Amino acid sequence: MRSKLVLLLDYLSTYDKVTVAFSGGVDSTLLLAAALRSLGRENVLGVISTSALHPRRETEEAEQLAAALGARLQRIDPGELRNEAFLANPPRRCYICKSLLLTGIRQAARAWNCTTIVEGSNTDDLKDYRPGLEAVRELDIKSPFLELGFGKAEIRKLSRQLELPTWNKPAFACLASRIPCRSPISRHRLNRIEQAEDAIHKLGFRQFRVRDFETTCRIEIDPDDLPRIVEKGVREELIPIFKKIGYKIITLDLEGYRTGTQNPPMIPDQERDATKRSGSFCE
Repeated sequence: MRSKLVLLLDYLSTYDKVTVAFSGGVDSTLLLAAALRSLGRENVLGVISTSALHPRRETEEAEQLAAALGARLQRIDPGELRNEAFLANPPRRCYICKSLLLTGIRQAARAWNCTTIVEGSNTDDLKDYRPGLEAVRELDIKSPFLELGFGKAEIRKLSRQLELPTWNKPAFACLASRIPCRSPISRHRLNRIEQAEDAIHKLGFRQFRVRDFETTCRIEIDPDDLPRIVEKGVREELIPIFKKIGYKIITLDLEGYRTGTQNPPMIPDQERDATKRSGSFCE
């Protein structure tokens, strides 16, 4: 892993300054920490989205983490909820979202007189449906982990070696990924999902999703936690909260949370017809 770290630091050192697309997740945290180590605080700017697509607790934790690393952090709102194409929630919603985000980050970078933006996609992302990677390529954003051949396991190992608190942080996707494709996205639905997931998080669960089907929701949780979430005391605490925020029917996925199970199937670019993914989740 030491050679991997040297490889990453050497890669970043080829730039005078970099702007890091930062979310507080495992990948972007390692990237920000490595950039700081390689270039110094004065040559690194982290940029984070503060839109309603991200739970407030996640954003607050990310801001605290950036401060602990000694990084400068700029907040932007990419404006997804003002974009009609995004709100329609097409199968390639993630492409629209990533384009808006990276365009906002590019504007922040230019204002700082920086031409190099780096983001944290890794080789594991190539195995799944990731239309956002097209936006990364189109906007000429650098992906060090992809270029250097880093997978998720290596990123976690390196993060642990550097004593980053995110080394074992559960995977996270934006709140819009809880809504089925073509079912319209609204601030109300995003807020409701956030409240539902906050309630589960406060009970100590770490890996979960609340899928939103209007008045029905489906809870996906780590299979090891299935026995606990159906315990009487836990159910009695969650049900009133879920009912209050608008869910009339509350269901539990007995298979539990599995990464990527709600993604549309990977198919060739020329065959990505939106009609083929009706009703699928985008992530």
